[in-house]
Amino acid sequence: MNVRHRIAVAALAALLPVPATAAAAGVKRPRPSNVPAAETSIAPNDFQLYNDYASPERTYSSRRAVVHYVVLGIDAPPLNDDDADSVPDYVERVGEAADRALAYYERRGFRPPLPDEAGPDERPDIYVSRFSPGTLGVAFPAGRAEGGAFAVVSNNLDPSPERSFASVYATVAHELFHLVQFSYFRPDTDPAIPTWILEGTAAALETRVNPELDDLVSTIQLWRWFSATERSMTTQSYGAQLLWRRLDTEQPR
Repeated sequence: MNVRHRIAVAALAALLPVPATAAAAGVKRPRPSNVPAAETSIAPNDFQLYNDYASPERTYSSRRAVVHYVVLGIDAPPLNDDDADSVPDYVERVGEAADRALAYYERRGFRPPLPDEAGPDERPDIYVSRFSPGTLGVAFPAGRAEGGAFAVVSNNLDPSPERSFASVYATVAHELFHLVQFSYFRPDTDPAIPTWILEGTAAALETRVNPELDDLVSTIQLWRWFSATERSMTTQSYGAQLLWRRLDTEQPR
């Protein structure tokens, strides 16, 4: 079974990010580039959602974000460089997706992510690595992360700009909206956001950032809701995006 099929099977349980509360209380998650003796020869598992870097990281600065990646081992993204600028095209797509999302959130009047304290500058840091099957990304709030909030996304997302499955554009927009959500809380607190709001609004906003995108992931996320519509919306996570999309359409400001 290939990676994409495994993701499809696991998608009903958890697909895009893991809630911030997944981190152990009082323990700050180190940056993937700052974990001594990190192992990169094996795939991550349910206890470790993604691999930390076992080789020196490289960075790529887009206009609004800094993308971190490695070029060795299973944690490296696809390394094709069609424009011959010494940066993998995949990494540039992550940076492009970040710029698009952050510019959209700024136009809509949302607060920017809290200034980053661990990267090369204050722009949000996005790390690219190998994830366990069924998970595409994760975001950590400042109170749970060394050097401030940061996001990590999978190294095998779909770069297609329209029809896609597990889109790099949707995933990056989703994780960055979590950083926007966290900016409304003090950096030393654990954001208390119910899952139906945390994930529902992030899933809704990723579609607003990329209106031309048709990502099968959104359809899969709604299966649980459509299969039991009698349940309260507050029992949903990603499925709650339907409510937030409707409210955003009726009150776009």
